[in-house]
Amino acid sequence: MTMFNLTGWKDIYSFTFIQTIKNKSFKISFIILCILAAAVMPCAAFISGNEEKGVKDTEMQGAAAEDEKSITEVKTVYVYFDSSDKALESVITEWENLYKCEYLHTDKEVLDSKRADINTDNTYALLSVNTEDGLYNIDITVGWEVMDDMGVLDDALESLRISLERLQLDNVSPGLGGGRDVEVSGYLGESEERYSDNFNFLTYMIQLGYIMILIFIISFSTERIATSVVTEKAGKMVEFLMISVRPMAIMVGKVLAVISTVLIQVMAMALCAVISSLLCNAFFDNRVTDYIVNSVENLNSTGMSFMVNPVSVLIAVLFVVGGLLFYSLVASLAGASVSKIEEVSEGMVIVTFMLMIGAYMAIGLGMKLVMGGNPGGAGIYETVTYLLPLSSPFSIPQNLLTGYVGYGSAVLSLIILYASIAVLVVLSSKVYEFMLFYNGTRLKIKDIVTIAAHGRMKGES
Repeated sequence: MTMFNLTGWKDIYSFTFIQTIKNKSFKISFIILCILAAAVMPCAAFISGNEEKGVKDTEMQGAAAEDEKSITEVKTVYVYFDSSDKALESVITEWENLYKCEYLHTDKEVLDSKRADINTDNTYALLSVNTEDGLYNIDITVGWEVMDDMGVLDDALESLRISLERLQLDNVSPGLGGGRDVEVSGYLGESEERYSDNFNFLTYMIQLGYIMILIFIISFSTERIATSVVTEKAGKMVEFLMISVRPMAIMVGKVLAVISTVLIQVMAMALCAVISSLLCNAFFDNRVTDYIVNSVENLNSTGMSFMVNPVSVLIAVLFVVGGLLFYSLVASLAGASVSKIEEVSEGMVIVTFMLMIGAYMAIGLGMKLVMGGNPGGAGIYETVTYLLPLSSPFSIPQNLLTGYVGYGSAVLSLIILYASIAVLVVLSSKVYEFMLFYNGTRLKIKDIVTIAAHGRMKGES
């Protein structure tokens, strides 16, 4: 069919690409973004240098006074465990010798009675090591004030957790669950507000960082595509182009050209950041890259592993490309729906609305995962967020690489995304030509649907 004729798209691509990079606004934004990317590393070097100096000063002041570790303000820990498990008792006794604190072995009734007053007396904590079929879980209860300074107590619990995982491997075959992590969780005093050590700041940063970067890339692409379409439409340039090139070729050429310019900007920013990092390593006493690596390791509080391999990386890239294509096609239609450059912002409302819905759905899912939600994504909200084309480019890639999403769910979501792009291309092929020739008030969604169904506006013969 002629409406799918893509002959000439390369000429449109070249024309749009050259016009975009020659645009003054593109040059200015390109320079500003590269400067900002290059400035990140010197700032990190300055901050890390000051922090490192402060840490060294503190260590020197406290080295002579602190021979043993103490558990913050907690003076007594009431410990409950199965005393008949001698291996467990040995692990707990060995762990107790590592930290300066009073430990009292007791039963659950005492723990329950002490929990009532824990908020008014923050000098003690309640620790319960639960055993079931050779598997262990740790419950810790502390008062509100202790939560303000959990540093050493967190270290103590992490040490106990690691010891229990080793014991667990001896008790149970790895294939039967002995290889699972020992969870440390508990309550804050009488409020019974649950907290968990599953919160991982590295996961949180990856979730938000990826979503923000993708929003940045898609926003730049969609706005430039819409502006390009409206500019040529208002200047009658599109009428000359359509003498020899079909509308779909114009759309494809413009979308790919603008995406290319945005990706060039992103790669230039990454290159500036790398060069800046190398220069910082050469001219600063502290190595910035080492500081960043150490920061990442510190943020990874739960020992999160990454599922990075050629297959997962390929799927993640396909999602990013699919997200760009999906939103760019919508932006191209949005640009064609208006006739004046002043109306571009009005036409982009629907694109911005869709973009925010997808991004905020992914952010909500990310918060649920890092706070210890279901990593399998079996809930209704998780399923919808993973499969919906608006949100899947924002939610799948980072969760696939960090192991929260399996390959089956990712591939199914990828098929739905590209099927949606194909449907969008078919819809565009039916309405794009009419919209490029249309000059008048901004077309609404119902008008575009009418054009797709009947090939003309309602009331036209």
